[in-house]
Amino acid sequence: GIIGFGRFGKLLADLLSSQYEVKLYDSRKISEGNVKLCSLEEVLESVLVFIAVPISSFEKVVKEISKHKLYNTTIIDVCSVKLYPVEIMEKYLAQHVGIIASHPHFGPDSYSPFKELKATIYPVRDIYKRYDELKQILESQSIRIVELTPDEHDRMAASSQGITHFIGRVLDE
Repeated sequence: GIIGFGRFGKLLADLLSSQYEVKLYDSRKISEGNVKLCSLEEVLESVLVFIAVPISSFEKVVKEISKHKLYNTTIIDVCSVKLYPVEIMEKYLAQHVGIIASHPHFGPDSYSPFKELKATIYPVRDIYKRYDELKQILESQSIRIVELTPDEHDRMAASSQGITHFIGRVLDE
């Protein structure tokens, strides 16, 4: 299941729909291609549910889905930072809901089946043992997996992005 059919949600649906039935929920009621537009309840019946919404909407969406039963469900974020979404998911999702943190290191503009793709993933609360299944799904799409804790991920990202932004500003000056 995928919640959110923006630019990244569309890419994710394209990647997954070649091997899986993808159920999609988007509050704007948009759909296209090989995905099935469903109600939020239907999407939340999926065993793996990706939240592919802008980070500004992330907490609102997690609060909304936390009102549902979510038995046998693992929620996966696709945010480029990890500590914030993990904190939100742990805060609002019941203990019986699985949580996997993920950061695909590609997007609609950088995706190519001919480039090496990477994704950072981490089993925050893998109570249904879906981490290995997610790894296999991504690896079947030629996506290399990097396992980092949310803290390690964000420290490394801050360091590399800090240098990049610093160099960019120096060159701009």
